This record gives sequence, C-alpha cells and structure tokens, in this order.
Amino acid sequence: MPGAFQNGKEAIMRGYAVVDVETTGFSFKHGHRIVEIGVVELDASGAVENTWETLVNPQRHMDATSTHHITAADVCGAPTFEHIADKLVHSLTGRLLVAHNAPFDSGFIQSELRRCGRATEDSLPAIDTMALAKQYLRLPSVKLAECCKHLGITNAREHAALADAEATTQVFQHFLSNTSAFEDTIQPQLAAAEAFNGFLQPEQPSQPAGQTIQQPNEPLLLSRAQTQQAREAAHNGGWFAGLVDEREPVASSTVENYFSLLDRVLLDRLLTTTEQDQLLTFAKDNNIGSQGLQDLHEEYLSQLLELAWADGVITEEERTIVLAVARALGIPSAAAEEALQPQAVETGGRHHSSSPVYEDTREGAIYGTEDHGTDPGMGPLQGIVLRPGDRVTVTGARAYSTSDWTHYFDAHGVVLAGLSKKTKVLIAADPDSQSGKAQKARAYGIPIVAEDVARDILRFTD
Repeated sequence: MPGAFQNGKEAIMRGYAVVDVETTGFSFKHGHRIVEIGVVELDASGAVENTWETLVNPQRHMDATSTHHITAADVCGAPTFEHIADKLVHSLTGRLLVAHNAPFDSGFIQSELRRCGRATEDSLPAIDTMALAKQYLRLPSVKLAECCKHLGITNAREHAALADAEATTQVFQHFLSNTSAFEDTIQPQLAAAEAFNGFLQPEQPSQPAGQTIQQPNEPLLLSRAQTQQAREAAHNGGWFAGLVDEREPVASSTVENYFSLLDRVLLDRLLTTTEQDQLLTFAKDNNIGSQGLQDLHEEYLSQLLELAWADGVITEEERTIVLAVARALGIPSAAAEEALQPQAVETGGRHHSSSPVYEDTREGAIYGTEDHGTDPGMGPLQGIVLRPGDRVTVTGARAYSTSDWTHYFDAHGVVLAGLSKKTKVLIAADPDSQSGKAQKARAYGIPIVAEDVARDILRFTD
C-alpha cells in the first residue's frame, strides 16, 4: 500500500502554490473532471519562483466549452491527470495552496489525486483569495475579474488556467503586502499545511518511502498555445508531415484498407484530431511514410473526382466536398480546383458509378462486424444510407434536442437508441469527444459524424 509523505526537518514550508483549474462541470461529485491546470509557485515571501500549465485529458465527454473554450480536440493529445499527479504533488508539498474560490479548485484537485491513489481523505489546507477579498476589499462582487479591476490587475485570458492563477497571485500578493491577512488568516493555515500528511507516494516499491519532497519525472505537458501551434501546423494536411519519408511500395490490400478508413473518417468531410491519429497509426503500422501517404491521398482524391464526374456534372455540393477533402489530405486547393473544371474523365476505376448516391446492400460489414450503412467506397460523396429499423445514437447534442432528433428519425422509421454494435452511426456535438459512447463507437468501428453536418450527409431509403 502506498505510504504517506512524512513531515520531518525537510518539511519546512517552501512558500505557496497558487492554482487554478478549468473543468468539465461544476461538481466532481457528479463525475466532472479537470481539463486544464495552471500553477504558480511562490517562495515564502510571496515572490514567483516558477509557473507551469497543461491541458488535461478528462477521459470523458467535454462540457463547459462555452466557459473555458477548451474542446475535445484540444485535449486529445494532452496528458491524463494521473500523468501529471507527481508534478502537482511536488508543487504542493511544502507549499500552502492558494486559489480564488479555493473550495472549488481544492475539491477537484483532491478528487483527482484520490482517484489515482495519490491523496488520503484529509482536507488540503488552503487560502481562499475570494474570502480574503470579502474581508478586506468589501466589493459588491468578489469574482476574480472584479477583484482584478479594483486592484488594477490585467488578466487578458480569463478562464485560462495559468492566466487566472497568475491574476490570483497578484491579488494574493496584495493581501500579503497591504493587509493584516498574513497574521489573521494565512499564518495559521501555513502551520496546518506544514502538518499536512495527506499526500501518498506512487506504487514504486524499489524507491524508499518517507521522503517529503521528491523530484518527479517530468511529464509531457501540453498548453493551449502548443495546441494552437499544432492545429496550425496540421492545416492543409500537415498532420502527417512528421512521418519518416519511406519509398517502399504499398501493397494493394493496404491501399484498399486505407481508402476504406478514409471513406469512414471523411464521411462528414472533416478530419478531427482523433481521426488524424487513426490515420497516422495505420500508416505507422503499415510502414507508410509521408511521401507514401501523399501519393495515396492524391490517388484517393483522383478517384473521388472520377466518381463526382460520373454523371457528367459537378454539383456545388460535390465541389464543396472535393475541396474539403483535398484540404484535409494536404492537396493544394489550386490542383483540386483545376481538377473540378469540365474535362473528359476516364471511368472504370475502383469507385466508378453512374449513380450519385449509393446504398450498401451487402450482408457483411465494412468497418467492423456490423453493416454501418456506409457505401463500399467514397464515403465523403455518398454519405450514410439509413433504412427503416436502423439504429442511430446521439451524444452530447447541442444544436438539436433529443426530442428533435427522435422526431427527425421517426419520420423515416429509424430508431434513436443507445449505442450498440448494431448502431449505424454515432452523431456527436464534438466528433473528438472522449465520452464512453464515443470510445465504444471507435472500438466497434462505428462512424462518428459531427452534429452540425449530420443532416447533410444522412440518406434515407424510405
């Protein structure tokens, strides 16, 4: 069993840890999780020693995006809380936790630490700058923004964890320097923090127990800025640029499997972060390098164009789809635009058809053990065909209510129900969602499409 950190001579208080967290909701008791944390480490005088921040993969559906502007795509590559627990415990050990509305932040932190076996049930001593503001500032509102405004503190990124932690630091420093808060409130809490014995060591039998302050293995952190940089780098197909450039020929069966995967992930004409990871995993598993993927993408788009031109006309919808696919696969828009101009197109390729819409009537499955209603090829153009009695699942709906979706599918004899292997498609507000439904759908090979385009790509046979 993990042992608790002991408080010996090394336990002299190092100062303060000002922390802010962003979460999926208001209550950890209802299963909500941390999605971002920012930490400012202060010395005993209140001077800043160090800062760090990271997004956190909550391993559940992302909520409260309208508040903190963090999406499921942002946290796909972020560490889980378990991976940053050592670093956080190191920041907190020998320091008094400080937060604005401390019961909220400390409650989530303790819940997460207990979840991964790093804390006891003992309450973590903390200083609440919101409570101090009520006592010393006497403002009508003691929200962080109002306290900052009153004290002349600038916080350009409200509801970003590190920015809020840094703003809270300045508020706290004001109370340290300009009020009697240290003698009245902070000093007693420092004593309580020094006596705190509630952190648990990870299960590492080879290391001696009983060390108060241990230097953690540095986890891989991911900030909002790094996520934005990665997103910009991934624009126009840059997501596969990091692959080793291999020139080995790709087996025809591998090509077909990759094209089938492209059909699936491009059903909604979007390529999410999770879907990029799926494609990269396939490429690495099959020793396909960056040039190999580029060649495959050009061939895929060529066949998509062939299918679009099969009836001799490119509709505006088909043009939009082709350009969206080209952009996702890293093919220059100029080349795609040129290919969309009227021209003679050879037919007879893998996906040739004279019909603009396919219906998959096979008994077998394309992406798993069940038939998920997708066409044998060129998913972006064909969409998803649903027949009376088919099953569809919706998760995290925002644009339409469950009642709206029920009426919509009832009109076509399609059943809206929970996720199972017989589900034809999962409609998600955020296709990168890490909810249980989304994770299960990926395991079953069920297509996940974005709610805001779902009605554009669904086809009914009734």
